Amino acid sequence: MDNFLRHFLRTYFGFSKRESRGFLFVFPMLVFLYLLPMVLEKAMSAKHVREYQHYLKEAESALDQISTTSSPWNQADSLRQEKRDTSKQEDLPTKRMVRIAAPILNKVAFHETDSVLLQMVSGVGPVLSSRIIKFRESMGGFHQPEQLLDVYGLTPEVAERIYSAFPFEAVVTKKISLNSDDAKQLSKHPYISASEAKVIVAYRHQHGNYQKATDLLHIKIFNQAWLDRIIPYLEW
Repeated sequence: MDNFLRHFLRTYFGFSKRESRGFLFVFPMLVFLYLLPMVLEKAMSAKHVREYQHYLKEAESALDQISTTSSPWNQADSLRQEKRDTSKQEDLPTKRMVRIAAPILNKVAFHETDSVLLQMVSGVGPVLSSRIIKFRESMGGFHQPEQLLDVYGLTPEVAERIYSAFPFEAVVTKKISLNSDDAKQLSKHPYISASEAKVIVAYRHQHGNYQKATDLLHIKIFNQAWLDRIIPYLEW
């Protein structure tokens, strides 16, 4: 077959032997390149047909689902289900709103207060509250509620408001010693002046230690009223 083609090419086209071999080598490639676009076109066309058919199937499936969901029977079922859910909610007991009670603050006794807490009382500012605490500490505590009135600048009305907010309890936390404290220590107490402290110490040096609180009445300047006010803070 190959010899026949070579003879045909030399006889009718005047090709040499070398040209005939070259033509036979190139010709199949030219035929392949000529047919390749047609083959690719058919392959792409077949692919597009398959994709289009797949798209049609998906569209039909989506339409069937939409029609099923929106059918009158399904709508009726949905309405019946909504009614059942509503009836269940109506059967549930309704929770009534209840007002939350305001919290009650802790009750603090007067002897436990500080200068910050006292400012809660109307009429008591930072200066007066500090003065009250300082007086109470220098006293060693109160044994009577009326002692609060000994604070400079405090009125009975404000004192009543203080005890209304902070109940009074008789608590004495610090005492003075008649037989060991010197005049300077004794005079630190608000109820004992510097001159009174000197007399108390001088009497002790002259007559010995005090045996009881009433021994102070041997000093002519002191009386029972003075002793009654100071006696809760004395020890010997």
